[in-house]
Amino acid sequence: MLFRIESAQGKVSYIALGYVVGICEAVGFAMALGWPTAAALVAISVLAWVSLGARMFRGDNETLATPRAWWRMTARPRSGFLLAIVFLSQGAYLGVTSGQRIETELFLAMAALNALIAAAYLHSSVRLRAVVDRSAAAARS
Repeated sequence: MLFRIESAQGKVSYIALGYVVGICEAVGFAMALGWPTAAALVAISVLAWVSLGARMFRGDNETLATPRAWWRMTARPRSGFLLAIVFLSQGAYLGVTSGQRIETELFLAMAALNALIAAAYLHSSVRLRAVVDRSAAAARS
């Protein structure tokens, strides 16, 4: 992938655009196609947006030319842990409030999707922390 986003402003803009597009998609698809189809299409869109962002974002400690490892979602463990908390919080909110909504199953499915994305960020950060710890130990030796 040739396009990389390195700056904090670029990353924030990408995330904000994702939220705006997601909300517009959800409303537009729901009005045109109904909730079940809208939820499925928005779920696919969210997965694609997060996956694309994970491939395009680069930290200052990463090379731009080489692709990231398949499991790596962030440049540093801390940002992955924070994003895991964000997605887990969104999923928990959707799960807790799903009983108050018309299409309970769809909101539970979206909660599960958020939990899945949170798990991917958590997995990435745990593995990345192990890599960082090994590098630090090797540097001290």
